Order: sequence, then structure tokens, then C-alpha cells
Amino acid sequence: MSFYDDVLYLTLLVGSIVVGRFLRPPFVTSASLRVWLSSAIGVAIVVAVSGAHALHCVAAIAIQVAANLLLPARSLHAASFALQFSYLLFFRLCSYAGLPSPPPHTNAVMMIMTLKLIGVALEVREDETRRLRPSALDLFHYMFSHAGVLTGPYYKYRTYADFASGIYANAAPCDSAVLARIGRTPLYLVLFLASGYLFPLDVRDHLVC
Repeated sequence: MSFYDDVLYLTLLVGSIVVGRFLRPPFVTSASLRVWLSSAIGVAIVVAVSGAHALHCVAAIAIQVAANLLLPARSLHAASFALQFSYLLFFRLCSYAGLPSPPPHTNAVMMIMTLKLIGVALEVREDETRRLRPSALDLFHYMFSHAGVLTGPYYKYRTYADFASGIYANAAPCDSAVLARIGRTPLYLVLFLASGYLFPLDVRDHLVC
């Protein structure tokens, strides 16, 4: 990764936190609009760091949609685990198949998406009411939600569904929660950029044995 990549990554990461404030009331009161705006921002972030390699994310979602349609709930979690990690392995080794190697940030995006897709399957398996069966559009929105699309954190589909429904939009103390955790962030950002500048990972590509 170059220093430019690090700056782009941090800019998008911080920007995704800031923009979340404006996806809540009083700025956005429609739950449907909130979901689509969040997904649009998430797609823009993934494309910004991945380019055409963002199609790997679409492929992983398509695999999960097919599994949801074809497999019973009782075995969906095991099949999803095998399918998603198999595709993740292909993604990591695709250069050996003659495909271009994905950029480093796409690896982070694919890792968190893999965990979320398997997690959805496990939630379906554990749903005692047998009513939880996310549609293809539900999975798309969950995967590309701007919150955590780059590095996480991982959160369950039910947690995302609460965000999508907007039932806690006015009750959750979002501002105070962010401020309580943001105090050390500038130090972390400076250290991250400094380490990336002083010890760039792409130096290994120029080592001569």
C-alpha cells in the first residue's frame, strides 16, 4: 500500500463516521431513504478503494442469495461457511488464475463481508420463528451499509434491521457515544499515517534476494 492509499483509506473511514450523523433525524426521517443513502455511500466507498474488483463483493453476495434460495435453513449456515470461505480463498489466489490481484483494501472489505454473510446464515439457522429469511435486496443493503463496510466492526443482521427500520433513530445516544470514543482518534490517525510512510508495505515488492 502506498502513502496515498493510506490517506484515501483514512479519509473514507473518517468520512463514513461523519456522514452517519446526517443519516439520522432531523436530516433524514424516512427509513427507506436512510437505507438507500447508506448503501449508496457504501458502494461508493468500496468502488473508491477497489475499482472493478468490487465485483468480487457482488459475486459473494450472489453466492449467498443462491444458497438462501436453494438450501434449507437447518443446513444454510454450514453451506454458507464452506461457500464463502471457498470464494474468499479464490479471491486471495485469483492472480494464479490469471486475474489481476485485488488491492489491499479490498481484502479488508471482503473479509468483513464474508463474516457478515456467514453470520446471516447462522441467524437464519437460529431463528426459532422461522421468519428470518433476508431477500437479495436485504443482503445487498446489509453488505454495503456505509457503517463498517471497510473494516467493521461486525454487527448482526438484526442490528442492521433495527437501523434500517429507524425505530431507535431518536432514542439512541449516538452523539455522546461517538464523542466518548473519539478522544484518542487523532493520535491513532497520526501514528497510522506515520507508520505507513516510514515503513511502507510495498517495499517488499522491491526486495532482491
